[in-house]
Amino acid sequence: MSLLVEKRDEKSLFEAGKRPAAVIVNVREGCDSTEMEKALMRLRSANDYTIAVTQATSAMAERIAGKCRQAGVLAIINCGEHLLKTGHSSNMAVVTPAITPGNEPGLLIENGNAKEYLSVIGYQNYYAEPQTVSDAGKKYFELLRIADIRDDIKAVEPLVREAETVCLDMRSVRRSDYPISDDANPNGLYSEEVCTIARYIGFSFKLKSLYIYGMEKKMPAVCYRLIAETVFHTCEAMLCNICEDPSDAAQRERFEQKIVTFPDGGSHISFLNSPQTGRWWMEISDSHNKLTQYIPCSLSDYNTACNGEIPSRWLFFYQKYIIL
Repeated sequence: MSLLVEKRDEKSLFEAGKRPAAVIVNVREGCDSTEMEKALMRLRSANDYTIAVTQATSAMAERIAGKCRQAGVLAIINCGEHLLKTGHSSNMAVVTPAITPGNEPGLLIENGNAKEYLSVIGYQNYYAEPQTVSDAGKKYFELLRIADIRDDIKAVEPLVREAETVCLDMRSVRRSDYPISDDANPNGLYSEEVCTIARYIGFSFKLKSLYIYGMEKKMPAVCYRLIAETVFHTCEAMLCNICEDPSDAAQRERFEQKIVTFPDGGSHISFLNSPQTGRWWMEISDSHNKLTQYIPCSLSDYNTACNGEIPSRWLFFYQKYIIL
């Protein structure tokens, strides 16, 4: 059993009997993908699957990604230096070191609306425009600083659990681990952390597209190897993922319900936990409209409630889905 990396043209991507687990779309105007492919082929897996690799222009890339979505195959787009125009998704996550009005996450914040879900993960405060951060808060987009990741990397998982589209800026990784140029950031994610985040991304059962950017046409070999390992961890997680949906009545027996009642005796929060995967959800109900939302959360949210405090994540989504 092994990982097979196979070059294909657009027409042969989904040939009968040769369905890949994922398709890597290398944008010709982006980076030199040959080194990344070589690095990927050096990796070994306990699973038996194929990753198809195809070349495309930036104009062709989104069309191929659309075909992958229709076929139910993960599309991994190696964009190059800048993020390509992504397909519309109401549920997105961006891993990035900076939030400014003109950069990719800044534009997503500017053009998004409160009915959509957007999380910005791993940003550094001194690379974040305060007004753009404020605008994200007003639209109820979730922000997670790198300091929060350093405190507990598991905080990332609920933010990407239901993401359909994820954009990963490799410049989120510190220069010592990802030395693309002298202009790279001295601080950032460790290489191990970006691989762990990639694994969390792969566990999203709604994931359709992963856009990787923040590359240069010529980079040291270690940069290509880190990108290859990031792709590998995403695919490995995707293959062993267990799809769990607490809103599906047919799956409710999978979950343990834990109701936390607060000291006032008049309010409570219902949590659901999967013994099989360790995932947690919070229930947010609107009795007037007979609407129930199940919000991905973590064990720490449950512990916060057990200590008599309403989790900030519960309050955030109560305002987003019920009050607005």
